[in-house]
Amino acid sequence: MAKPESSLHHELLGRLLRAARRRRELTQSQVAARMGSHQSVVARFEKGTRHLDVVEFVLAARAVGVSPVKLVRRLEREMFPPADDGAGGGDDQSPVDDPRPPATDRIE
Repeated sequence: MAKPESSLHHELLGRLLRAARRRRELTQSQVAARMGSHQSVVARFEKGTRHLDVVEFVLAARAVGVSPVKLVRRLEREMFPPADDGAGGGDDQSPVDDPRPPATDRIE
């Protein structure tokens, strides 16, 4: 049986956080300490088996040294890559056809 799409998205988020942690040569224990949490929590969210609420997400992103906003943008690009119709245009879909909410560069 295939995994639900939401589980795949949580696994993707975990992979992005793990990659950022490894780039900075941090251990799961160090990240957990920065978050005020436990190593097992970090291990579970890196695997995608533990879902982060928004506050934990911000803490995790900052603990691995990445901007939460930039991480969300990267996650969205990975979750919803531009449609490629084979014509080489890439992102020719009109906003009306796009089921995603409009992206903004600022969060105010």
